[in-house]
Amino acid sequence: MLTSSQITQLSRSIEVLDVMDYYGIAYTARGGDRYEAFCPFHFEKTPSLKIKTDENMWTAFCCQKGHDAFAFIREMEPTFGDAIKVLKKLAKADPEENPLLLLEEMLEETKDNTPERISALYYFVGIELRDWLDRHRSSDNYLKLCSKIDARFEEVDHFFQSEPTLEQAEKFYTKVLEGLETNV
Repeated sequence: MLTSSQITQLSRSIEVLDVMDYYGIAYTARGGDRYEAFCPFHFEKTPSLKIKTDENMWTAFCCQKGHDAFAFIREMEPTFGDAIKVLKKLAKADPEENPLLLLEEMLEETKDNTPERISALYYFVGIELRDWLDRHRSSDNYLKLCSKIDARFEEVDHFFQSEPTLEQAEKFYTKVLEGLETNV
């Protein structure tokens, strides 16, 4: 299960034009980084779907829809789960290059193996902490954030050294991710 920040990170890794190509949406260049297409959500005689590659965004003016690549996928797919599958596919992510997909793969593979699953959670909570800190590197209070993350690493190490159950480890992992989304 991906968190909202992980979904956002994957969404940023794909181009809106790649999403259009995936769904067979024909678009035409309108100069520079601007494109337009017929909106797939309704019939129209004049293209109202505008694409800005410099912002990696799309807008369908006639139906007042638009946003990033994942928003388009959500509009096209019948369920959220289907949209996540397409997002992962379009991210063209080799799990070795994308820790988020590696996490999903490892958690799926270790579903029935408690010790390996706990190890995978321990490994990926560390990746999440480091990634969060990297994303906030330009923050004015970066040094303060570093000390908070160091304290979190100590908390993580202490927790996993206590040999938690799988249920405890999964709850702890979720708690850490939720804490990151609310700025440590």
